[in-house]
Amino acid sequence: MYYKKVLDGLNVAFTKGTFIPASELTTIVTGLDANFEYVLYIRAVNIKGESIRSGTVYHYAGPVPSSVAAPTLIVSSRTDTTATVQWTTPGVSSTTVLGY
Repeated sequence: MYYKKVLDGLNVAFTKGTFIPASELTTIVTGLDANFEYVLYIRAVNIKGESIRSGTVYHYAGPVPSSVAAPTLIVSSRTDTTATVQWTTPGVSSTTVLGY
């Protein structure tokens, strides 16, 4: 397993993880920094060397987001052709709300 952190404008080398026996088809990549995107791929190994790499997978390290509670919407003023609306931030979210 190979992985690297995605950093804007920087060419970061891939880290080679520990050897995974052929009998295992899953592994846990540890030591990732939360709130960063990572690129991962894997290669098969035999006595002749390594295969070409698999396709790459992009993964965002961080808590699995929970659902976001609905914001509260209020029309605070209006005219014949406009309405001013306000809302409150949702009270429940395990990650930052990115927009409305």
